Amino acid sequence: LVGGIMCAASFGVYSCSDGYNLDTEQPSGLNSIYGYMEKQGNYKNFLQLIDDLGETEVLSKSGSKTLFVADDAAFAEFFKNNSWGVSSYGQLTEAQKKMILRASMIDSPYTTTMLSHIQGPIEGEAMRRTASNSIYDSVAIYQKTDAEIPNTAAWNALSKDEFVLFKDASGAAHMIHFMPRFLEQNFITGSDVDFLYNSPANTYKSGDAYVNDAKIVEPNIFCKNGFIHKVDKVITPLDNMAEIIRKNEETSLYSSLLERYSAPIYVGSVATDAYNENKGTQWDSVYAKRYFSNNSMNGEILELDNSGTTFDALLKFDPGWNTYYTQSAPMMQDMAVMLAPTNEALQRWWDEEGGQVLKNYYHEWDSVPNSVLNKLINVNMLQSFVASVPSKFKNVLDDANMEMGLSTDAIKEVRLGGNGAVYVTNTVYTPTVYSSVLFPAVINETMSVFNKAIERLDYAAYLNSMVATYSFFIPTNNGLLSYVDPVSFGQNRTLIWEFHYDPTATSAKQIYADTYEYVKQEDGTWVKGEFVKKETPTNLPRYGVPQDKVYHRLRDLLDNSIVIGAIQPGKKFYQTKGYSYVKVDGTIDVPGQMTVSGGWQVDSNSPVTVVDVYPMRNGKSYILDGAPIMTSTNALSDVLAANPDFSEFNKIISMVGGFATIYSTTSGTSGRFSTSKLG
Repeated sequence: LVGGIMCAASFGVYSCSDGYNLDTEQPSGLNSIYGYMEKQGNYKNFLQLIDDLGETEVLSKSGSKTLFVADDAAFAEFFKNNSWGVSSYGQLTEAQKKMILRASMIDSPYTTTMLSHIQGPIEGEAMRRTASNSIYDSVAIYQKTDAEIPNTAAWNALSKDEFVLFKDASGAAHMIHFMPRFLEQNFITGSDVDFLYNSPANTYKSGDAYVNDAKIVEPNIFCKNGFIHKVDKVITPLDNMAEIIRKNEETSLYSSLLERYSAPIYVGSVATDAYNENKGTQWDSVYAKRYFSNNSMNGEILELDNSGTTFDALLKFDPGWNTYYTQSAPMMQDMAVMLAPTNEALQRWWDEEGGQVLKNYYHEWDSVPNSVLNKLINVNMLQSFVASVPSKFKNVLDDANMEMGLSTDAIKEVRLGGNGAVYVTNTVYTPTVYSSVLFPAVINETMSVFNKAIERLDYAAYLNSMVATYSFFIPTNNGLLSYVDPVSFGQNRTLIWEFHYDPTATSAKQIYADTYEYVKQEDGTWVKGEFVKKETPTNLPRYGVPQDKVYHRLRDLLDNSIVIGAIQPGKKFYQTKGYSYVKVDGTIDVPGQMTVSGGWQVDSNSPVTVVDVYPMRNGKSYILDGAPIMTSTNALSDVLAANPDFSEFNKIISMVGGFATIYSTTSGTSGRFSTSKLG
């Protein structure tokens, strides 16, 4: 406290008493927090809170606190309009009284300058911190039939009709504060602050400070047991982003989509026992509402439900996680942002705008798979609040790493939460994937192997790019049951792989491969032979081939399935991203009449038929009926040796060795063979 007092004195704070020497004595007549408010005479409501909750002794004589207090005039305004529906102090429940007092208190003394410091101290880095709230402030007993409980498989799986549920078990709701030093340090402008608080332009003045949704109107009132900061409205705990969206009638449709990713997750025996001890109850299980996501409580991936089953799609982060943080920004230094379209905007998008592609395919929202819907939600989840204020909108990128196009004109209002801000929008920001060549693989379950490979290998941003034109040849899962492993070419035995997709496995192991011998018959045809013994001692097929090898081959497949540019009439050969070549025959862009061949298909005279064509914004997707595009089994030396016209050149190449690429211009045709290593 002495250190805090010395810091406070150096900043020239308001005080409860003047004319003292900190080096030799505590100022005589220095008042306590409670005593100061009592003397002022206009804090009767706040003093009643303190008395009713048994905090009079602490705030009168001891402790080191920071209190953000609202006077009686602010309470009068609060009782005119609040989310609790109370119109007088007498209507406040004990729980509500606790929430007001604890949300307004920090259990350490802070001036407004020190509020923006993090441990070190380092100036200007902090915008969030723990208040005196309790984790038990957000826990309640629910019935399964309560309107607040989502009607989804994850929630319906609960065997109990009545259960205890934490809104979040990671920690209590956090206080947010925007101090001048923090704003300056992070290049957040005054107009940004006006935007965040839905204020008219030029409302913010240099030096203004805010806590939660209140403005500090009289800072740094120095008392013997801490500091008082007078605010212009009653402070209550901030909801998390998911709750803000759920409680807002204008975003109820978007909330219903978001809630599909929520689940009641068992908190464990230790947390259950702690709850029972705190509440004097004997529940055998206590749950927390969480969201299946890539960044959840403790920074972990949450993809398993209570039964150990893998959820089929993940959000970018958990919007209900109070202590949200990222690897690049600790909890105190940043939070998140969610863009939440109004019901009107979302329905218009579905019926008349970019959502028609989903509506035409799935017909209704409930039929859109989680693995497709999460693309829409994720593009509207921004991981850094500091980087997502209006002055930085040009730097906010979409799922293709292109400028997202955020505009304040498209944002109806802002609602601040303890783990992030919700920008309520009157338009829908759509993921690029919905209009890119990747889209057919995303929506079609028969292409789940390729889709999962694209996700795991980070090819989405590449295929979603709108500055290039692609021709993307997509094999179905059935086609990927006949992949000839190019690594086995020239070895003792050629192998054929079968790729499989298991949605119940964890995301890292959902694709696995079985291998078989591939035997060439005397007539030149190939047949699948015996199953190849697994490389690891387990009975589970998905562990037959190590995951690094599985994704190595899938990367090769992807690279050889992407042509940069459009397929054009009259042109047969096209180079792929993997520097191999594909040959196109038949009637271009006509399903059933267009065929494609990789080197393998050319060698075996088995072109693959294109059964569907999807024109997209950045090119065309071609769906294949058969094996994927695969490279030739022939080495360069094989090709040269088989053609007498190249005999002399073959001798030279054989003597030099190394890598080479050969162009052939025989009989007026041109083509290019894949690069092969010569001995």
